[in-house]
Amino acid sequence: MTNSDAKRDRRHDQAIDVVTRFQERFGLEKTLPRLRAFMVSYLSLIKDALPDVAMAALAVSREAISGSGSADAVKLAKVRCWDHLKSLGLEYDFEGREACAVRAVLCTLVSDPSESDLGELTDWFLKFANTVEDHSSEIDTVLTRHLAK
Repeated sequence: MTNSDAKRDRRHDQAIDVVTRFQERFGLEKTLPRLRAFMVSYLSLIKDALPDVAMAALAVSREAISGSGSADAVKLAKVRCWDHLKSLGLEYDFEGREACAVRAVLCTLVSDPSESDLGELTDWFLKFANTVEDHSSEIDTVLTRHLAK
């Protein structure tokens, strides 16, 4: 493991701690929307690397977070993302840039807090997003914007 990998992993762990502490303090229902907003903001750093299906799903996620989207639109966006991965034979790919880009956006579409371990969701999201382009040095800035104490 290189020094930069160790720094990235440390930043990921710190982000998970922030999310879990926020959840302990404010609860799951309040934490999930803020976490989703963080993820959408973080993905704006790599928007040029997202395939079209992921960009469309990200737009659906933004609408859902703002309250103007529908549950049906979120479900359809998830299906389209999975269909895209399957069409390319990437449904089991956890390392390729395109698969990770789509998977990172799928993380933003989690809408049922009872199905989510937010620490694990944060971990997977950051692994996927930073596989596409490593912006781990900006995690704290973006995270603080959405999950400030």
